[in-house]
Amino acid sequence: TVLHLAAVGGHVDVVQLLLSRPELIRNVRDLLGWSALHRACRNGQSEVVQCLLEDGGFTVTAPDRHGDSPLHLAADHGNEEVYDMVELLLDHGANPNVEDHRGDSPFVRAVNGGHERIVKLFLSRG
Repeated sequence: TVLHLAAVGGHVDVVQLLLSRPELIRNVRDLLGWSALHRACRNGQSEVVQCLLEDGGFTVTAPDRHGDSPLHLAADHGNEEVYDMVELLLDHGANPNVEDHRGDSPFVRAVNGGHERIVKLFLSRG
């Protein structure tokens, strides 16, 4: 959808414009089962993630076809901007211990990726 494209590209202004439309169906999924929130997390678009979460129309715990939640996709990265995004997702109810179809949790992915700061964040949140 147009919202997915705006989320991938980090176009916060376009995302905000689209979200201002009451007729917009927010949790539309693509062929992978990804919502705009999944797309933004996968592409490290923290500002878009914040916008989508503030909107309230997105399910932060929703798995895709492979069982990946938006938090799984965010935990695959390790830079500072993604740390803030991971923190936002946790603040909105994301679970660092939920497993995908391979049995991996966002916590395990962060450990495997060597993302020490994200691992510490997950540990501090239980």
